[in-house]
Amino acid sequence: YPQQFELLRPEFRVTENWRVATALPRAEGTALLDFGVYQATDYQQLIDSPLLVGLFTVQQFAVDGVPHYLVVSSQNHYDSERLLTDTEQLCQAQRAVFGGLPDDLQHYWFLLWITEHGYGGLEHKDSTLLLCSRHDLPARQMTAPDDAYQTLLGLISHEYFHTWWVKRLKPAPFHAYQLSQEQYTPQLWLYEGFTSYFDDLALIKSERISQQAYLTTLEQLVTRVTRNPSDSRQSLSDSSFNAWTKYYLQDENAPNSIVSYYAKGALVALAVEAELQANNKDLSHFCRDFYQHYLATGTADRSFFDALSAAGFKALAAQVEDWVYRAQPLPLAESFAKLGLTLSWRSPQHFDDTHGTQQQNAPATLGCSLKTQNGLVTVQQLYLDSAGHQAGLMAGDQLLALAGYKITDKSLPQLLKRLPYGSEQPLTIFRKDRLLTLPLTLQAGKAQVAMLSIADDAKLQRWLAPLSTNT
Repeated sequence: YPQQFELLRPEFRVTENWRVATALPRAEGTALLDFGVYQATDYQQLIDSPLLVGLFTVQQFAVDGVPHYLVVSSQNHYDSERLLTDTEQLCQAQRAVFGGLPDDLQHYWFLLWITEHGYGGLEHKDSTLLLCSRHDLPARQMTAPDDAYQTLLGLISHEYFHTWWVKRLKPAPFHAYQLSQEQYTPQLWLYEGFTSYFDDLALIKSERISQQAYLTTLEQLVTRVTRNPSDSRQSLSDSSFNAWTKYYLQDENAPNSIVSYYAKGALVALAVEAELQANNKDLSHFCRDFYQHYLATGTADRSFFDALSAAGFKALAAQVEDWVYRAQPLPLAESFAKLGLTLSWRSPQHFDDTHGTQQQNAPATLGCSLKTQNGLVTVQQLYLDSAGHQAGLMAGDQLLALAGYKITDKSLPQLLKRLPYGSEQPLTIFRKDRLLTLPLTLQAGKAQVAMLSIADDAKLQRWLAPLSTNT
């Protein structure tokens, strides 16, 4: 039931310039951004309305006449006008997907908390609370967005898309949240996965990034999903259902056992987009109709498949259901071909190599991520069936020497480049307190880095054409 509460200004000299930013409604007599009396219609609205209290800057723009506030904590040196313009254009692009703002949206707040290191965000019904590094903000002399700023724009885009696609349209059981315990659903691939597709798509459709930057982003997405053995070991429905106990409680074996319903769900969205585009339709308009149809009731586990069938895509509906409920690779080459792109592969130059078209000979690789601390090189995560895994490496092993030469973070890449392919070399490690020597057969990494090239520019441009804000 409705309640009012008063926010009191702390009585200290350092707080005299503090203000309040929140989507909570203000009671009569409380000015915008001021301490005073706020109200909530129920407990759900209260806990779904974060507050940012302190020193911050605030800028404003409107979408369909609805005020949007961009709040950035503390004092920072960045191009505030660029961030404002880019955020507004992203909002317009996402609004175009659904044909308008939600009927009950009266205002929207971007609450951006700036730290030295940090990244993340959470959607709320009328706001989003975002976390980023001050180095992610756009520099005044910046021309095209760098990787850090593009990532921030993607986060802003992602959380704003949730205004429709999670905070209004949601799985039917979520219409009554069970706050005393976790709620499970196999539908996160649809809600977080499709949002992850549309968040980056909005960057190019709003002309915030170049076509090449978007293709690079897709290469990274494909590589991150397909290089992990988990792509064929966990279904999207299982990943969604087990999010509480698996995805958010990952261990060193996660790349081999847990598929991301965000990333692979985005690729399912892309595959659906490809089939719709091949039939002169698009996913944006399909999702708009889907949103309107299920907004009042929420979605059941089969709703998306049923909607595809009802729209005349019965074969696609069966295929998507198979992609979701079976652990299997997606037919990405076929999907990209329908969008005017050719997908090819190469071996990685290093563990974090996820994109690019360089074709020089790839060095040998252990197939694991490493951590260097105080001069010690330790295995963090190990890919199943990689050279390191075949040699018997385990997470936590400390690497000492390869072929009789000391291993450091700088020497290991050079050793892997210089030692001959196919040769077996002794790899000396500490496993806890035991000194072991393992037989390592040097081999290049599998061809798992995605490369995209344009095959049909007309198809590509039809897909990536800017969204009209009047549709």
